[in-house]
Amino acid sequence: MSLISGAHWTAVSTAGRAIIQIIQLSVLVRLLDKEEFATLAILQTLLLIIVVLIEFGTGSIIVAKRISSVKLTAQMLTLNFILGSIYAVLLLLFGQTFLQLFDLGTSFVAMALFSVLHLVSSLTFVPAALLQLRLKFKAIAVAELLCALINLSVIAVTLSFGAGLAGVMLGFLLGMIIKLWILASYLDRPLSLQFPSLEKMLHLLRFGSYRSGSMLLNQIGSNADILIVGRFLGVQDLAVYAAVRNLLAKTVQLFSTVLGKLVLPVLSQVRNNSVAFQSRFLKSLALLSAIIFPVYGALAVTSNQITLLVFGDNYPDAYWVMSLLVGVSGLRVLMGLTGQALLSRSLVRHMFVWNLGVLSLSCVVILLAAKYDLQTVCVTLLVMQIMLWITQTVWLLGRLCELNLIRYFTTVLVLGVPSVSLVAVNWYVRPFTSLVSIDWTGMTMDISCWAAILALQYFLCRYLFKSGDLNESYPS
Repeated sequence: MSLISGAHWTAVSTAGRAIIQIIQLSVLVRLLDKEEFATLAILQTLLLIIVVLIEFGTGSIIVAKRISSVKLTAQMLTLNFILGSIYAVLLLLFGQTFLQLFDLGTSFVAMALFSVLHLVSSLTFVPAALLQLRLKFKAIAVAELLCALINLSVIAVTLSFGAGLAGVMLGFLLGMIIKLWILASYLDRPLSLQFPSLEKMLHLLRFGSYRSGSMLLNQIGSNADILIVGRFLGVQDLAVYAAVRNLLAKTVQLFSTVLGKLVLPVLSQVRNNSVAFQSRFLKSLALLSAIIFPVYGALAVTSNQITLLVFGDNYPDAYWVMSLLVGVSGLRVLMGLTGQALLSRSLVRHMFVWNLGVLSLSCVVILLAAKYDLQTVCVTLLVMQIMLWITQTVWLLGRLCELNLIRYFTTVLVLGVPSVSLVAVNWYVRPFTSLVSIDWTGMTMDISCWAAILALQYFLCRYLFKSGDLNESYPS
């Protein structure tokens, strides 16, 4: 399967999933009060961090190292299950205590369902990685799309009956069970658990320690803002910030899915060939930049109308939070491509050091900004993200991957400057404030303009790369 054809299938399916999750977010914001939504935001942040500890780098290692041994993958699955069981018990015992740090709480039933969710999710990493290794993008997409549909359906029904967070967790759990069943059904062999010896267990733990440690630091650093805002700025600011951040996270998730499931296997195949590696990376960068700059430009220009459409009148000040966080999200997508390049070359120790530094810096900077207000936090995040992107590119890509930085920055500037300039001109000519009703005509014209820019840049890149190695075929 070629990178282009794989990108089409993966992008379309994950876009559908993102749309479903945005509808789900709108339902949650409208049917949960701010305290319940803030509690959900903290629990989802905790889930993102714990999932890294449960997965322990096994999925990424299977793809990067191209591992297909039945015995070894069964032992990895068992390791994930053991770790999932441990964290599920810890959550059940100490989850409420953790929520009390933010002056929040939830029912025992909701916390119990949340704990079981971790246990079920622990069984999905290895089968998903095996399908990704075989470039079976359709199987993964079907599983994730149905998972999102089940989540939305169950959450909408249970919240309409006043189930609260327990209903939300039930929806997440049922969706995860369906996802596991579909992933397992697409494998050419049944899933099995094989308990490794103590020596083998320690070997597996060492095998994934740097990768999981790097991912853990990355997740904590990426989500420290949620925890800090919740701890120091209160429930009201946390609800607004988390709602906007969750909305933008769907777009980041869309691009990250394509990067992780498509770019990583393709770059891994040429990791020992510097010329081919650089060529494929730069062409992937061009395709990514051609898409993300118009997309995030459109989100920035229409942020006041989008927040009113998704959140209703519950969060009238969400538009300016979104207009600032759009830039943060776009830069994180670009940095995600760098992460896949490093992972494809197994430079996990360098990623660990980088993420440790980012975690330390971001926590200190956000803590200082949180002494003022939410707007200061958002502006600080944007400035810090720009500095981190430049530093990561120069140090990790330039020095470790020996990438041509002139070509990198030229690609980003050529495809990014038009969108950034249009956003700046739009804000200067047409400053916006909070709305009480949606201007459908103006919103349609704005989105149409940005869609034309996206199509122009994307097809220009496709034309330039028509005969390049992005269109090579690989065994599936």
